Amino acid sequence: ATGMRKRRGSGKRGSLPLGAPRQTAQLQELAQQHQHQQEELKAELRKCTERIGQLQEQNQSLQRQCDSWFSQLQRLQESNKSKREEIKGVLNTLKEELTCPICLELFSPGTVTFQSCGHSLCRPCLSSLKTPNCPTCRTPFPTSIPQSAMPSTHPSSCTLPTCVDRLLELDRALYDLLMGPPSSPSSNTS
Repeated sequence: ATGMRKRRGSGKRGSLPLGAPRQTAQLQELAQQHQHQQEELKAELRKCTERIGQLQEQNQSLQRQCDSWFSQLQRLQESNKSKREEIKGVLNTLKEELTCPICLELFSPGTVTFQSCGHSLCRPCLSSLKTPNCPTCRTPFPTSIPQSAMPSTHPSSCTLPTCVDRLLELDRALYDLLMGPPSSPSSNTS
């Protein structure tokens, strides 16, 4: 029995129990798997970091492009605004020239009269004046020419119907430019 004790007790102190080599191998295998997984994760992290850098560069490039487009849009809007203001000014001047200063209506063909001072009146307003003075500049009308004999046609360079039609056309175009063209009923039903 003492011989058996020796066998059992004959080992080095601190030696592993009988199942220990197997557990050690498993631990080493797990450590290797863990190390391999860490390396894979590090490689994946490097790929993600590179991709993030690429996306940031693309984002910056897109932002610069958007900024450029926005600047162009602002310049176009400012240009359109000044053009609209210019068109408004021309239309207002044209309206003033083609409007009777008394009744404030646009002249219609055959009703306009031109005075020696350069101002125009519609025939009904001219005949209703109490004094023979231009209502715009107060210049007296010539007394030697009766009001009925005053010229009733435009200078040959302009015809009233054409001017009034063009004014209304420009006015509609300006409205469409400012407000957008009106939608037609047929385009709304799809």
